[in-house]
Amino acid sequence: MADYTPPEESTYVWFSHYDDIKNYPFYDASGTLALILITYLVFVLYVGPSTMKDREGFKLKSILSIYNILQVIISTYLTYLGLEILLETGVLPKACPIFDPKFRDKISYYTYTYFLAKVTELLDTIFFVLRKKYKQVSFLHLYHHTSGIIGSYILFRYSHSVTCLYFMTINSMIHVIMYFYYFMSGLGPQYAKYLSWKRHLTNLQRIQFITVLLHQLYSLLRTKCEYTVITIVYAVYSTILYFIMFTNFYSSTYKKSARKNKDVLEINDEEVEAKETKSL
Repeated sequence: MADYTPPEESTYVWFSHYDDIKNYPFYDASGTLALILITYLVFVLYVGPSTMKDREGFKLKSILSIYNILQVIISTYLTYLGLEILLETGVLPKACPIFDPKFRDKISYYTYTYFLAKVTELLDTIFFVLRKKYKQVSFLHLYHHTSGIIGSYILFRYSHSVTCLYFMTINSMIHVIMYFYYFMSGLGPQYAKYLSWKRHLTNLQRIQFITVLLHQLYSLLRTKCEYTVITIVYAVYSTILYFIMFTNFYSSTYKKSARKNKDVLEINDEEVEAKETKSL
């Protein structure tokens, strides 16, 4: 086990290096990761739609139910791992937990497991394509999945900071709720009445980005640690961008729907009024 000496003051480096993670599979997998992402994008944007062009979309109901439940289990496990560490270290500790031998192995394992979980989530898009749900394969969706994998790999390799731990934990919590929603929605229209809270899931994601950004900025002032510049830049840039993108999605999806429903109600009211006037 490598020996890390806690800094007396915060230090900043472009990349942190953790010898303890060198034995993990995919430790030095930047080339493999690039190949996976290129293959993924080529399939979901070109090969998949072209192959499915003259075919009926697959239902995949049973497969999706199993997949979504597995993702709920994985996200629950990741939430447990994160809370286990954060409850001992504190959400905003004064000293960086990675320098404590008690937490070093746990943090390394957690960042690695989280990274692998993000890779499995690429199946979300594969299933959309096979079901011919092309509207779901939006820029936001693709960016969310590709940048999520790149970001989680960067965290695993170069930054085991307190904000990294906080982000992975809260993100895993939200994914528990998200995949449970997907599971319920896949059971059939009879469960639609229990799923009216979808818009609140988007709000939770927006709140997540705000709290992660605030956590990153505040931890720089409070926690004495070796900070990786690339992850600070990534955290600030991605949380702001994600917040804007999810806000645009919320406005275009839910506010537009609400306006449409309001217009329908107004038209119906006018028709009723006209009929009543005619009957008089």
